[in-house]
Amino acid sequence: MDELSVTYQRRQRGGKTSISLTGRGEVIVRFPRRVPLLLAKLFFKKHKSIVEEMKIRQMRAKEKLALEYALDERLFFTHSGTELSTYKEHALALVLPLTQSLAVPHIAQYKKVTIKNTKSRWGSCSSKGNLNFHYKILFLPTVLAKYLIIHELCHLKEMNHSKNFWELVASLCPDYQKLRKDLQSFSP
Repeated sequence: MDELSVTYQRRQRGGKTSISLTGRGEVIVRFPRRVPLLLAKLFFKKHKSIVEEMKIRQMRAKEKLALEYALDERLFFTHSGTELSTYKEHALALVLPLTQSLAVPHIAQYKKVTIKNTKSRWGSCSSKGNLNFHYKILFLPTVLAKYLIIHELCHLKEMNHSKNFWELVASLCPDYQKLRKDLQSFSP
């Protein structure tokens, strides 16, 4: 893989240091103004392998899209949002089998799984038992995608982030704290 081109952006307001991968494959590290640039660079270096894996997944998804569009280029040019809807389809194809395999019978069963394009959430769980995931779950490393699904499945039993909730998550995903931290490093 080519060397990653990284753009560092200082946030005007607070917030935390995060890494995002744009649709064009650009890596952006955003960090609070109180954080020195050197620490932002160290933060990226620590998460570089995850970013590289996300970029590979993104390239594979784009190659698959290119093959699909080559069959009928009119789809690409005549429908705005086609790429997004295709990503959503691929994300659903990834999430559904994972959700089915990770669902545990003693936790309340989910009703529906939906892929969305939310502004700031990787996932959510409604009180009706519906699970929602951001389409960019498609580009996450599998281990982070699984953690995200487990997290939302646990909300079926505990609709909050209480001690009981985290104990349930830990019973299904013992290394959840590391995975949670890794996931928080990325913006949906």
